[in-house]
Amino acid sequence: MKCVVCATWSLKVYLQYLSSGCKVLAPREYLSRHNLVGNIIHQELLKKIVNSNRATIPYYKYKPNVVEENDRYKFLWDMSIHTEHNLLRKRPDMLFIDKEEKRGMIIHVKIPLDDNIHLAYTEKVMKYEDLRQQIK
Repeated sequence: MKCVVCATWSLKVYLQYLSSGCKVLAPREYLSRHNLVGNIIHQELLKKIVNSNRATIPYYKYKPNVVEENDRYKFLWDMSIHTEHNLLRKRPDMLFIDKEEKRGMIIHVKIPLDDNIHLAYTEKVMKYEDLRQQIK
């Protein structure tokens, strides 16, 4: 079937293609969906972990700060992580650091179709493996 937006032929079911495969929609529609989901995740983690008063803002108005920090936790949003080695992929959506436990969690949002979940997960794990090793 041919996409009415980008004129690409796709063997995928048309609605699946429009919801996550169209190259014309990707830079605008998919990115705004990705950012909205990222904002919601960021805000919910902020509520539970950092205990910020910004957590009461309605999710559709919420804009994450680049850095949220208290005595125990540091939470980075869309920020390049500096490491000893120059890495290609060093800007996850979020990096959460527990200073007491000396542990971190890389969070990168991906919104795949159901039939691509395993592939998307593997892709993201591999994408940030070098960064994970550097911040270990």
